[in-house]
Amino acid sequence: MFSRSLVQNLARSTRNPLSLLGQVRKVTSLNKVILIGNVGRDPDVRVFGDNKKVASFSLATSYSYKDAEGNILQKTNWHQVSAFSKLAELIEKIVSKGALVYIEGRIDYKQYTNKEGVEVNTTEIVADQLRMFKYPKNQDSVEGASDSVEE
Repeated sequence: MFSRSLVQNLARSTRNPLSLLGQVRKVTSLNKVILIGNVGRDPDVRVFGDNKKVASFSLATSYSYKDAEGNILQKTNWHQVSAFSKLAELIEKIVSKGALVYIEGRIDYKQYTNKEGVEVNTTEIVADQLRMFKYPKNQDSVEGASDSVEE
């Protein structure tokens, strides 16, 4: 298992990630995703088990690149994000389509058989942290709600 300080140092080491190489060599694996993007649809919040919640929404991230002719093009990737428990409750209160959010979490791969009997592979980001960077134009911050939470 990872020490909490190692994970925190990895998250903070955007300037010189190689400075942590000595610590990383001791680690057997790490599954960490950081995304900043725009929410593509209002979150879908469901209740399961002992009245626990799961919130799901799509998140768009974009980057620019040059093609062979030197034209600058933009590529948008869509990510499916899910969060559970307290983070799901916060998302239900403050996140809506168009919001600019910071997400930290892990990648999770799932496989299921659809109604036609075809195996379907999915990729999902399971969020454990959220920070609101910008609310949609038609929404102000929600009174009494924090703009960030860590599970």
